[in-house]
Formats: sequence, C-alpha cells, structure tokens
Amino acid sequence: RSILIVADGIDDVVELNVGGQLMTTTRAVLCNAEGSYLARMFSGKLDTGLERDREDRVFIDFDPSLFAKVLSHLRLRRLASPDCPA
Repeated sequence: RSILIVADGIDDVVELNVGGQLMTTTRAVLCNAEGSYLARMFSGKLDTGLERDREDRVFIDFDPSLFAKVLSHLRLRRLASPDCPA
C-alpha cells in the first residue's frame, strides 16, 4: 500500500493519524529535514512498512499536540530562505 495521497510527487497531500488526531500536510513538508526519521518514512521507500489505521492513513503513535509543533516547524523551515532562516 502507498501513503494516502491526493496527487503524485513530492507535493502529495498526506493524511496522518497522529495519536488518534487527523493531520494533513504534504510529503515535501515531512521530508524537509533530510536524514530525519520522518524524511525516511515518507520518502516513498518505507510506504509498505508503515502502520495504518482503519481508513488507511499512516498511524503515528505520538502526542498530537507535540507532533503539531514539529509539523509547524517543518512548514516554517520549508518557507525559510538564507536571508530569513526558520
């Protein structure tokens, strides 16, 4: 199975179940921190080994409020430039 997505490519929309809370982002945001566990998870190489919920969303057993902060940081990092780092 592949990650639940809306389109193909790095800007895929990805739906996640984080500790029971639905979160939506893009694959590019999740892969933003190169070499990180999240980047490896969502690079497309591990799609078949990811835990899933009943709706086929990737399940991440993590505190939703903390993961939301990680996701926010990754989104800001993606928008950062050398003149204005995140």
